[in-house]
Amino acid sequence: MTNRSTIYAVFILIFLLIAGAVIYFVLKTKNITNNTSSTSSPSAEVWVKNKTVLFENVTSSDTHKLDDGTPASPAGGFRMYFQKDGKVVYADSKDATTFGTPISTGIGEVAQGDFPSGKFISNPAVLKIADSNWIMVYEESTGPLSQTMSQQQDPPGPKNQRNLLLATSTDGKSFKDAGIAIDSSKDDDFFASVPDLVKTPDGKIRMYYVCGGTKVCSAASLDGKTWVKEAGARAEDKAVDPDVLLKGSQWVMYFSTLTGDNNRFYKAVSSDGLKWTKESEVLKPDSPNAAIVDPDVVEISPGKWRMFFGEMANGEGQMGGQAQINLYWADFSGDIFK
Repeated sequence: MTNRSTIYAVFILIFLLIAGAVIYFVLKTKNITNNTSSTSSPSAEVWVKNKTVLFENVTSSDTHKLDDGTPASPAGGFRMYFQKDGKVVYADSKDATTFGTPISTGIGEVAQGDFPSGKFISNPAVLKIADSNWIMVYEESTGPLSQTMSQQQDPPGPKNQRNLLLATSTDGKSFKDAGIAIDSSKDDDFFASVPDLVKTPDGKIRMYYVCGGTKVCSAASLDGKTWVKEAGARAEDKAVDPDVLLKGSQWVMYFSTLTGDNNRFYKAVSSDGLKWTKESEVLKPDSPNAAIVDPDVVEISPGKWRMFFGEMANGEGQMGGQAQINLYWADFSGDIFK
């Protein structure tokens, strides 16, 4: 009996040890799985739209938080650049909510009215390189406005070519033309549009822009005057309207999609500004028939971000020079670089 009891006791002990090991393994695996699922994909950003129109018939703004005490901004605040009535203008604000009357930067059409000169300018991007040294890259399109806006129906070519031009300034207010930055006939199938400018950690300047009409490319410069296109594309699959922000070695890009009515804004992230990973959608139009374009993001206070953008009620696929685009904004509170 003693030997048999001993054997039973040993069997029971072994069984308990095995059962305990199985339970531990199951619990451990479940814990690992839960941790992985919670960190494998970033949580979606929730941007809350303000439905008040900021500016009528305006889109593709470029907004900057100004430094206190500089000659260009003795009181600090914000400055927004955009195209209005055939000219590139700027408007200042203390709070990025109410902006003053737009003032011309000096960059404008040779002829006004219905653009009889055959040129149309738009999409300014501005960067302060150093004190008393600002640059602007903006788009110039050939052909009348109706032809320019209907580029989806008319493939890019010499008759409706889009180039990116350069202007310089000492105060960020008054600019002078300084030639062509990107000649789209060379590498971009006659289509270079919607630029954005960023200082890189290595001291260069990088320009992101829509190339060929359906993807995002980039070019680099040492001085903001001479640009060299970088190989490959930064975003494809009808990605357009890039707006890029940099914090340390963390890069964030917001962009639109060229998919007609009810398109979306998306976010992408990068560790070097060249290779990007697309994340979730961040904003969509209010209506199924509407379309949103040209995101422009600025930090208005620590941890609070404002995205200015254009929205048209009739949708991108129905532009044709007729649909009006108005400028709105949406807010997000949190860390966009997380």
